[in-house]
Amino acid sequence: MTAPRKSLARRVQELEDREAIYDLAKDYCNAVDDRDAEKYGDLMTKDVVLVQFGGTNLRVGRAVAQSWMAWRFTQWGVTRHYPLSHVVTLTGLDQAVGVVNGWAEMAMDGKMYVTSVRYDDVYVREEGSWRFARRHMAYYYYAALTDLPAIYDSPYRKMFRDADDRAVLRRGDFPEGLATYAQTTTRPVPEVNSTAPK
Repeated sequence: MTAPRKSLARRVQELEDREAIYDLAKDYCNAVDDRDAEKYGDLMTKDVVLVQFGGTNLRVGRAVAQSWMAWRFTQWGVTRHYPLSHVVTLTGLDQAVGVVNGWAEMAMDGKMYVTSVRYDDVYVREEGSWRFARRHMAYYYYAALTDLPAIYDSPYRKMFRDADDRAVLRRGDFPEGLATYAQTTTRPVPEVNSTAPK
């Protein structure tokens, strides 16, 4: 049995909703690159949940997210964020989910850092506007551009600071964490020194 055909008005509304959500992802990038913490906060629902680093660095609520991003602005020089692909699934009249693959460049510590990131999103229409209700960030890599060639073929592709403010390498979140990837990749994972390349 085929599903009943949606009305023309409903199909047009869904197209408009998709475009608004695509713009939401672009507005996120522009807010970060423009250092506009207020605009960044306005893209979030009041009770937004933001998660990074495989479940750590949890931030809940618009005010917390905005304050955290304002602090992050002080860590970077010039940045450029790009949403490269965006798949949106509407799950209700005012709810949707999406996956964004993105790229970013950041001036930090006198170097150019680059990252390839995947966002798993939940969107909600709140007060007439589509906003992020949940955003989970996972990294393929995050490293200084000059260090990336040496670590790209290793599982250890995320260069973050530890409690002593040293740059250390950690495992990338993707694609090794995907069951489909694990089934097609049989190379053993080498043990490496966790200290970042000099």
